[in-house]
Amino acid sequence: MTAGSERAGPDRDRAETYLRLRAEAELRRALTMPRFRPPGMVLPGPPGQWLMTMSDRRRMGRRRRAVSRAMQRRAGADATAPGPAAALARSGVLRARRVLAPAIDWAAQPLHRLPRQSWQPPVPARDCLERVAELAVTLAACEAISEESAEEVVEGMRSALAGRSLIDPAVLLGDAFARAFSRVQPAPAGPVRAVPVGATTECELLGRPFRIYLGALILEQKAAALTMRSRVADVAEDDPEHAHEIFQALNTCAAVDDRGASYRAHFSGGGTASHFDGRFRFQPAPPAAARWLDVTLPGAADAVRIQLHTSAAPLPVTSGRLAPELRADRYLDSLIIGRLADGWDARPDDGHEPPILRIATGLLAAGVLTPGSPSVRRLVAAEARRGQRLPDSLATVEAGSLPEDWLHFLRDFNRTDGPTGAIAVGATLPDLDGVSCVITELVSEADRASFQAHACGWPEPRHGPLRDHEPFGWSARDDLGGWYASAEGGWSYSDGEADMDVRLHPPIAPQARTLQLILTGPASEVSVTIPLTWLEAL
Repeated sequence: MTAGSERAGPDRDRAETYLRLRAEAELRRALTMPRFRPPGMVLPGPPGQWLMTMSDRRRMGRRRRAVSRAMQRRAGADATAPGPAAALARSGVLRARRVLAPAIDWAAQPLHRLPRQSWQPPVPARDCLERVAELAVTLAACEAISEESAEEVVEGMRSALAGRSLIDPAVLLGDAFARAFSRVQPAPAGPVRAVPVGATTECELLGRPFRIYLGALILEQKAAALTMRSRVADVAEDDPEHAHEIFQALNTCAAVDDRGASYRAHFSGGGTASHFDGRFRFQPAPPAAARWLDVTLPGAADAVRIQLHTSAAPLPVTSGRLAPELRADRYLDSLIIGRLADGWDARPDDGHEPPILRIATGLLAAGVLTPGSPSVRRLVAAEARRGQRLPDSLATVEAGSLPEDWLHFLRDFNRTDGPTGAIAVGATLPDLDGVSCVITELVSEADRASFQAHACGWPEPRHGPLRDHEPFGWSARDDLGGWYASAEGGWSYSDGEADMDVRLHPPIAPQARTLQLILTGPASEVSVTIPLTWLEAL
């Protein structure tokens, strides 16, 4: 038996066969469980009395009409014709009337005939479905099977359970509409460029000192966005009235270029009464021939001039393809790090098997990993330090050693002595699996760190069974050997573009001289190394 790193890649046929067998086994188990009963709406009063608001009645009516229209069109309409019914037909969910028959019968009942039930315990059959979906997401994330195959298996099981009234049949209609109205947006045409700014200006807003740090100006064909961070002195965090006034004031930002053309800015972002982070969006974008842009911030005495043809200092950038045989190891390693970060000294999970152990067991059974795979041995070592009881499939695996950078991560996770400042980066990364990304700025505080990025061609938030599988992820590494995990601190998505505020854990080491930001995609990886020359910003 060979280790996962010694193989050319996972056996897709074996992995898909194992997934289908698991789905069949879970389906047989679910068939022995109680049927789903839709919960009623019971309010205090005499037995059998139903009190429903007009909004409840309208919602029930819309549900009955939506199900009825979908099934009528499905029965006689051409699947190529436009409209929601055709989209539902093409989705493959409404393949047979018998699948949604329980949903139709339930939705079509008069309101007064719905069963009287105050609370419904969790449906046991849904646990079977969730275990299959968990395995499908894992195999798709490791590139052991295609996402289409994974979704087909999960949807087939959901349809079978719904058709037998073992789960709520109405979920099929909701998921079908979600897919029908979900669109993949292409990336905007034309290059994206970032101009580093790195300027801090003093303002007065609502009679209080107000500081704004401008990070970078993102230039596209049709719009421009200026990243900002702000702090207001002596304002309570939970003062909603002042927060609203500050938000309104930030929308008064304006700009003028060297040709006399003026631009109004719309602020997008959020925060509290004491701080706001976000972006000023200018439309249209300044023309290519414009040399500079004077930005007038609310309450500021002077404008901030941005030289539009300033280029960021060249930074070391690397890119490369990920070896197929290493993707499963990387995926399991990321789950181990997340579990360690949740509690290195935590007690073992009593009474239930942790999801990571189920995932590892599934990867072993599907032939994606073997007992000799590095990530499996690291998992056994990590769980041994927690005192966790291992399943039989992992109990005989020889424990490995945890990497040194993981130990750095765990040791420094709660540090509070990080550097304070910001760096205007303005680095454009090479295209990665269809995504182009710009790093605008890096911000560090004593107990937290984050960086801002703008991406074109970023995948739309997912709907359906595989919504938990994100194909792109961030991490970081410093020159001291320290490793940093990432988490979303906030982001927005529109028309194929994403603006991300990515949190780093732990805070950046004060002695670190460089930080390498790494973006990993489904098949490739790209990174940029940033010198840590901090500007005191806020």
